[in-house]
Amino acid sequence: MSHTYYTHTHTHYTGSPVCIPSDPVLSYYKDESYSNIKGEIELRDSFAGLVDKSDCEKDHQNSFHIRTSADSEHQGRDFLFSVNTPKEAILWVQSIRRQSGQESVKSAKAGMTPIMGGMEMDRLNLKRNAAGIIEREGVVFAGGILQREAYAYGRWYSRYAVVSKDNVFVFTEEGGNCICALPLLGGKVDKYPLNCDRDVKTPDGSFGVVCALSHMAFDAGSTVEKDTWIAAVESSITKITVGR
Repeated sequence: MSHTYYTHTHTHYTGSPVCIPSDPVLSYYKDESYSNIKGEIELRDSFAGLVDKSDCEKDHQNSFHIRTSADSEHQGRDFLFSVNTPKEAILWVQSIRRQSGQESVKSAKAGMTPIMGGMEMDRLNLKRNAAGIIEREGVVFAGGILQREAYAYGRWYSRYAVVSKDNVFVFTEEGGNCICALPLLGGKVDKYPLNCDRDVKTPDGSFGVVCALSHMAFDAGSTVEKDTWIAAVESSITKITVGR
C-alpha cells in the first residue's frame, strides 16, 4: 500500500499494512523497508468498507476504512487507509472481512445447523442438481448473457443463465456445466452495480443479483434486455417473512 493514515489524527504514513491470517490483526509499517511494526488493529468483530470517492481526501481517492469493535483495544475507532487502485481497496476490504471472525447466526434449537451453514449446503445442492431442479421448477427466462469476474471489477465472460421459479443458475454455455446457483429467497436486484474502475462507464445492460450468500454482476447487452432479465428475476424472488 502506498499510504495509510488515521482519521482520528489525520497523520499520514507511507507503508504497507499486512493482514495476518493466523491472528485477526492488521499490522502496518512506516514503509516496506522497516521491520518494526508501526501499529496493529484488532480485526475481530471489526467492520471494513469502501469510502465513497466524494468523501476521500485529495490524493487519496482509493480509500477504505476499518471500524474496530467497541470491546477492542481501540474501542470503536475508525482507521482510514488509501491504496493505489480501486481494485486493491476492494481486495483489502474482502480480506479484512474474512478475518473479522464474525460468527454465523445459529438456530435457537439446540443441535441445529447454523443458518448460514445450512444455506451454503442448500446452494451447493442447487449447483449439483441444477438440471433436475430447473426441470421441476420450470424456466421463467433463459438466454445468453455476460457475467463479470467479480461484482465490481474484472473481465466479462460469455455465459448462459436460467431463471427458474426460485433460483438463478449460471452455465458455461447452453447445455454446459453449472458454475453458480443463486437462491432467490430474500434476494434482490441491484439495477446499478458498482464499477470500481471509476473512470470506466458501467455498461448500459449491467445489473446485479444479490442473495444471502453471494452476489453476481451481469451485462444483458442493452437496457431493453436488462429490463427483461430484471423482470424475470424479480418475479422469482420470495421475500423472507420474519418468524418463518
